[in-house]
Amino acid sequence: MFKKLEKDLNNRLIDFVIWWSYMNDYRTHVFEKFKKTWHEAYAHILVQWESFKQWYRD
Repeated sequence: MFKKLEKDLNNRLIDFVIWWSYMNDYRTHVFEKFKKTWHEAYAHILVQWESFKQWYRD
């Protein structure tokens, strides 16, 4: 059971490293990309919230 879990974990780590290396990232900008995505999503939610409040008033 532990060998299967270890094999799955290793495969996921290898896939993660290969995927980011194909994107020419090499794990240097991973967190900046996640942070940028989070900020864009948060800004979108704020805009939608303001439009909902405006719609609700009308």
